[in-house]
Amino acid sequence: MLGRVYDRLLKGALLFIFSVMFFTTVSNVFMRYVLNEPFAWAGELARYSFVWVIFLGGAIAMRRGNHIGMEFLQNMLHGRLKRGLLLIIHSCVVGFLCVFIYIGFEMAWSSWDTKSAVLGMPMFFPYLALPIGGIPMLFETIGLMKSSLSKHDGESGGQG
Repeated sequence: MLGRVYDRLLKGALLFIFSVMFFTTVSNVFMRYVLNEPFAWAGELARYSFVWVIFLGGAIAMRRGNHIGMEFLQNMLHGRLKRGLLLIIHSCVVGFLCVFIYIGFEMAWSSWDTKSAVLGMPMFFPYLALPIGGIPMLFETIGLMKSSLSKHDGESGGQG
C-alpha cells in the first residue's frame, strides 16, 4: 500500500513538474518567435523545473537499474562473489547519497536569503531538489541492496 502511494506521489510530482517545464518552454517559444515578446521568467522557471525532474526522475531510474554502471566485473562473477560485489556497490552508493542529501540540505538552507535573478524566489527551492531527490534514490538503493542479497545466482539484483 505504502509503495503504491509513494509511486503515485513520485510519478505525479514528476508529471506536474515536467508539464510546467514543457508548457513554460512551449509558451515562451511562441511568445518569442510569433509575438516577439518573450517572458523574462520562462527560462529560469524551465531550468529549475528541469533540475527537479532530473533529481526526482533519478529515483525511478535507480529502481529500474537505468543509471550508468560498469557491469563487466559483475557479469563475470556468480553466486556469493556477485552478491558481495553488489553489496559493496550499493553500500558505496548509499554512502554517497547520505553525504549528497546532507550537503544538499546545507546548500538549500544556506541559500534561503539568496534570490533568483528573474523570479526573485529564494534559491532554497531549486537547491531543495538535491536532497528531496536524493531521499527516494537512497530508499531505492537500499531496496536494491536488500533484493540483491536475497536473489539467486542468475539474477543481477540491479546495478550500481
